[in-house]
Amino acid sequence: MKARRRGVAGSSFGMYVLALAANVIFLSRVISGWPFPEMRADWHRAPRRAPFVALGDGGRMLLRGQESEEEQPITREARVALPPSTGDIYKLEYAFRNFNQDKVTLVAHEPRGFVEDSMREFGFRPGDLGARYKKAQQEVIDSAKKRMFAGRISGSSQAEVNRKMAEAKRKNADVQREMQEKLDALEKEFRTQFYRKAGFHMVGPNEIETDIPAMVHRNSKRMAPVATVLNKLVQQKGYEMEDLIGAVVSMTQTAIKYTTVGTYDAVGKNIGGTVVPPLTMVQGAADCDSKSALIGSILFNWPNIKMVGLAIPEHYLMAVYRAPGRGDMFVEHEGLKYVMIEAAGPAWLPPGKVGEYTEAHLSSGKVFGIQPF
Repeated sequence: MKARRRGVAGSSFGMYVLALAANVIFLSRVISGWPFPEMRADWHRAPRRAPFVALGDGGRMLLRGQESEEEQPITREARVALPPSTGDIYKLEYAFRNFNQDKVTLVAHEPRGFVEDSMREFGFRPGDLGARYKKAQQEVIDSAKKRMFAGRISGSSQAEVNRKMAEAKRKNADVQREMQEKLDALEKEFRTQFYRKAGFHMVGPNEIETDIPAMVHRNSKRMAPVATVLNKLVQQKGYEMEDLIGAVVSMTQTAIKYTTVGTYDAVGKNIGGTVVPPLTMVQGAADCDSKSALIGSILFNWPNIKMVGLAIPEHYLMAVYRAPGRGDMFVEHEGLKYVMIEAAGPAWLPPGKVGEYTEAHLSSGKVFGIQPF
């Protein structure tokens, strides 16, 4: 981008006008990056997703949650919508059998506002990126315009006019260079920031996927009503941590239906085929990454529980930090062993046991992503 010179007077009281060109090319490149460690299948057994959907801005979205651990009829591209509630509270009631054979009935109350806030902050509408990017770009240009010299230069002699003109040109060149640096940074960072705010992250030069760890963090407090009920269960039954984790996993696998989630919700927002945890509890149906986010956001209320997400093609599961038992499947991350958990269901698989699809992928030695919660 170049500043344009307009009009030069020939007298000793010369005039020089500099102005910033207002026409700026819309930049559309996107920064690439993988924010989580990508590892080969460094998994162990203790001794004993994804189709691509074109985005409106020319990018592509990686969908997970296309595999359940049992064959069953599912509704594809189901539109996500907020169910009706009685007043400002949803009553949640789930009955299931824990892995220790206890029959459990969970009754909790989820504020409608928690569900609405979670849905509101997640996802984006087609066209939002372009409109917001142009606005941010224009703000950089307008700021530079205010700092650029554009006006009349006069002096008592031609030498003075020439000196002032040279100073103005240097100043404008500095402002222009600074503006271009800001535009370049905006080009590289804006989409990353935009998608991060919407609950996604970049996984390639022009690809995004749901940021499950971020979803866990954002929704852990919203799942505190469920965690509070579970904590009472722990106290009443004298549960150890393994029993607590088992209860959350068993409920998610068997009491919450597995279904594939559509790319867009009922109001047209792109949600990447993922349901936020409060809505998963309210509607009682979701896919594997949504269910993993639900388990993570509930268990995150116990600060001594460490978890990671495991992203493999067309599927998502998680793992919890504990010593693996005999026959348990686990993964090592930063020197710690995490026992794998299949969230998808409807197969009733205790922590440490995985479905055939997961085991086949791990046995192949292919790459999978580890995402610390």
